[in-house]
Amino acid sequence: MADAGGLRHQTLPTTILATHVARCASGRIFFQSSTNQSMGFEMPQFNVTVPHAMSKQDARSKLEKFSEFLQQKFQGQVKNVEESWDGDTLNFAFRTYGINLKGNIAINDNDLKLTGELPFSAMMFRGKIETAIREQLEHLVGGSGGAAETV
Repeated sequence: MADAGGLRHQTLPTTILATHVARCASGRIFFQSSTNQSMGFEMPQFNVTVPHAMSKQDARSKLEKFSEFLQQKFQGQVKNVEESWDGDTLNFAFRTYGINLKGNIAINDNDLKLTGELPFSAMMFRGKIETAIREQLEHLVGGSGGAAETV
């Protein structure tokens, strides 16, 4: 162990040297591998529920324009947009302001449920991200006058 300014540091085995040590917004330390997968920790989630008053088929036809809508609405701010469908669930990924976001939007009878992974570096922006996504989904599906819920 070495002492540097009152802090004790332990020499790490070379197998751990390939792993990055990072600190999340709450100050907790976590280990992240060079493949961007955390070791022993789950990626934080963001969740948004947007009510709708249309059929699942109509909701899907609107969501099929999701990537086009994002790229058009946020021209130059959203990059690398990817999407794929698994039944009534839209899986998506995109990059904005240097942050990679990915998740899915499940179409239910009365609402859309969005769940996504939020990088630790974006935790302080969680509320803003959820609000922006909720507003855009409401706009995309035409809103139903109901209150959207953020979990």
